[in-house]
Amino acid sequence: IDAPELYTRYGRLAAEFLHDLLQGRTVLCELAVGVEGASTLGICYIEIDGNTVDIGEALVSAGYALDCRAISGGRYRRFEQPGARSRIGSADYC
Repeated sequence: IDAPELYTRYGRLAAEFLHDLLQGRTVLCELAVGVEGASTLGICYIEIDGNTVDIGEALVSAGYALDCRAISGGRYRRFEQPGARSRIGSADYC
């Protein structure tokens, strides 16, 4: 996903949302096999009321992040909220 930088208003709001979402929960991640020296990529999950929740999907669905198609292959695009692209802006690499 593509989330706003922490120094921005929306970045701080996204961080607060993520903090509240993860508070007291165990995070499990499925990491992708990467190239040495590259960033580690993966999909992380938590359980809420017995349901497995994709954390990236939760952030995008709540309007705090965007899909980064170059990395996700469009996995989260359908969860993007109206106006989120103009409000958050997308990173050049996405």
